[in-house]
Amino acid sequence: TDPAIRLRCDMANPERIIGIPVDASDHSEKACDWYLKNMKQANDVVVIIHVSEMTHSGSIGEGGSMTITFEINMASLVWVVMFVVDNVLSKLKGYLFNKGKVGFEVKLCGGKPGEAICSIIKERGIDLVIMGSRGMGAIRRTFVGSVSDYVLHHAHVPVIICPKH
Repeated sequence: TDPAIRLRCDMANPERIIGIPVDASDHSEKACDWYLKNMKQANDVVVIIHVSEMTHSGSIGEGGSMTITFEINMASLVWVVMFVVDNVLSKLKGYLFNKGKVGFEVKLCGGKPGEAICSIIKERGIDLVIMGSRGMGAIRRTFVGSVSDYVLHHAHVPVIICPKH
């Protein structure tokens, strides 16, 4: 083939890098499914992003909220995190590959999820982010915030937030 024709074809379908942040919830699978049904293109590369936090926030009592910091053996923590991450990623990688035949890569890191996701978006040159929403109520979201809200307001690329339904 003529190199000029090949170049024009390549420019017509450039690679898109799609970021899909995931956790252990069903919302991650819904975001992958939404991508496959609505956005998938042949040259896409999906970057599956998983951020492990070292703290856990939870509600205590009748609507109170506090942060609980765990201090445990680091080797045990790493093992537990890797077990959970491996299960989540195996499921989603299989889902993306089997259903969509999509090229993908995985980015794992630790820290505050919103900040870490935005950092990976910038470092990897992600063009579009598709993520699930846990569907927090307006009051809780106002006080606690959500990862999807953080990414929506701090990523400098388009962000699609898939509703929980």
